Amino acid sequence: MPAASLASAANLSPLDRVRRTTTLLVLTLLVAQIFVLLAAQLVVLGGFDWRQPAATLLVVLAAAGAWATLPPPASRLVLAACLPLAGALSIWAFAGNPWQTGMQVYVYILVAVSAGFCDGRTLAASAAAVAMFFIVGGLAVPESAGVRGGEYLRILMYVWLVVFEGALLAWLAQTMARSFQRSDEALADARQAHEELAQATSAREAMAAQARDERNRLMLALARRLESDVGGLAGEVAGAATDARGCADDLRALVRRGSDNAGAIAASGGDALDSASQVADAASQLSEAIAEISSQVARSSGVTREAAERARSAQAIINGLSEAASSIGSVLATISEIAERTNLLALNATIEAARAGVAGKGFAVVASEVKNLAGQTGLATSEVAQKVAAIRDSTQEAADAIESIATVIFDVDAATSAIAAAVEEQDAATKEIARSAAEAVQSAGAAARGCEETLSAWTDTNGSADGIADLSKLLSGRVEKLQTVVDGVVAEIRTDAA
Repeated sequence: MPAASLASAANLSPLDRVRRTTTLLVLTLLVAQIFVLLAAQLVVLGGFDWRQPAATLLVVLAAAGAWATLPPPASRLVLAACLPLAGALSIWAFAGNPWQTGMQVYVYILVAVSAGFCDGRTLAASAAAVAMFFIVGGLAVPESAGVRGGEYLRILMYVWLVVFEGALLAWLAQTMARSFQRSDEALADARQAHEELAQATSAREAMAAQARDERNRLMLALARRLESDVGGLAGEVAGAATDARGCADDLRALVRRGSDNAGAIAASGGDALDSASQVADAASQLSEAIAEISSQVARSSGVTREAAERARSAQAIINGLSEAASSIGSVLATISEIAERTNLLALNATIEAARAGVAGKGFAVVASEVKNLAGQTGLATSEVAQKVAAIRDSTQEAADAIESIATVIFDVDAATSAIAAAVEEQDAATKEIARSAAEAVQSAGAAARGCEETLSAWTDTNGSADGIADLSKLLSGRVEKLQTVVDGVVAEIRTDAA
């Protein structure tokens, strides 16, 4: 970096200032390295070995020449390589001495100083210089690098440590550089914002002056408008107030007539409400009576249905009895036929007994008894048949009578059902009448309330008409005061605008 560039740092960015400070620090450490090396040799070794200080001086001169002649990026690379290389010569100076290990740590510290340049390339140059020292020195003169002959693994370890340190510090340096760049961008934005604010302030002051002139012009125009428009408007309002007073008087007369009509309507609404209430009560009573009739018809219909069912049962029983009588007639015919055959057999037996003579006398007696029993059986069977025929005739007559009764009951049941249906329809119609009557009562009540509210509204309107008349008087007085105030405001505006 040329010396002239160090004269002024006012225009440097924060990153450039840090790099400038690091450059001066590296140059100072390089120069001090010569004296530190001489003092360390004198104190630790008890004498001087001019080879290492001379080599250090050459390194310092090379660094100073690069700083004076090369542009900043190149000069920083040279300085970053020379500083740890000069420190590495101390390792050579203390070859075979326990202090040699401390000098190695010192070299690692000097490598870290290059991080102040905030450039990964300077760390790479610094680490490369130290790595070359360990490689060349360790292979050519092992004692100068702090190793013994053939300890290649130790040399590789030293190289790895310095490369690892350089990589970490390079990443840190690049991170610092990006942070400085972002801060530079933020600073540039802040300066631009400050300039824009200054320009905006100047523009605002100019606009404020222009606004003052415009305000004065508008105030004068406003004064003229107030004087012409508001003054004329005040006169118009005064005339309107007078007209409003007359309208208020007319309104009060109309309100009185409307109030009287509303009272008459309210009275009629009350009468309509009473009539509707009476109709609703009558409809309600009629609905209750129809409901009771419907209940009685329903019970009668139930009794009729039960009688019809019992008639059907009795008819079935009598039909069964008639069938049983017919069956008995068949049995009696069979018995009569058996009696006739028995009588015939007894007659034959008597004839055979007569033919037998004395031997058949006893058998003739038995045959005679059998004949008598057969005759009695025939007579009894004939009587039973007559009685069964009489029962069958009576049963048929009873069946015909029950059938006639059932027919009548069925007709009564059908009529009862028709009556029940008619009563239900009448009940529904009566309920509809009652509901309509109730709605009529509600409507009449609403109409009555509406009439009352209308009457109240007419009363309120009458009060409002009185209020309008009073306000008209008050408005006339306020308009006169408004005209006075407008004249005063116009005078003040003209005074301020001047």
